[in-house]
Amino acid sequence: MFNPDINDYQLTSIISECCGGMAVVYSAIYKPLDHSVAIKRYFVDKSKEKATLIQELYVVSPLMEFGSCRDILDRYFRDGLPELACAIILRDVLLALQYLHKQFYIHRSVRASHVLVDINGNVCLSGLRSAASMMVQGRKQKQLHNLPPPDHDNANLLWLSPELLEQNLRGYDEQSDIYSVGMLSCELANGTIPFSEVPTTLMFTEK
Repeated sequence: MFNPDINDYQLTSIISECCGGMAVVYSAIYKPLDHSVAIKRYFVDKSKEKATLIQELYVVSPLMEFGSCRDILDRYFRDGLPELACAIILRDVLLALQYLHKQFYIHRSVRASHVLVDINGNVCLSGLRSAASMMVQGRKQKQLHNLPPPDHDNANLLWLSPELLEQNLRGYDEQSDIYSVGMLSCELANGTIPFSEVPTTLMFTEK
């Protein structure tokens, strides 16, 4: 959809910093179509995965003008979104997860800050750097056992399912994302993040 030549883009402003300071998101204009886009620029020297990111210094995506659902909650709906808005957002998140699961991926980071909304009310699920494939050497695994990569403050633990946090031989599968959707539902409806008062050290034992 977008040309990979960086000269075809005009950066206009910084939207936010993300990935624990490892990247910055800019609003930009795709000049061939005069189309607004978002560009995520990675700082390779801050990444432990330099060999991978050196191939993908810039990621271009449609501009989601309203930002994330977390942004919307913090700015306008501190006590939670209206029920209809929650239902519409959750429907689109579930459709996105349905697609990912059919491709044998587990998202592992469903949260309001990873649910983006554009000016027309379209919803996009981001946060895919935490996603994991269930395919190993061409064969689908029944369970996974590894934790997602940590974010800068381990906040992602708040949305993770108990079976994922347990780290035992039973492992976890796509259903762990459905638990996170439940957490997202509470976050959208109430404006607050469940378990936000629980110390990180207790997440693995008490959740």
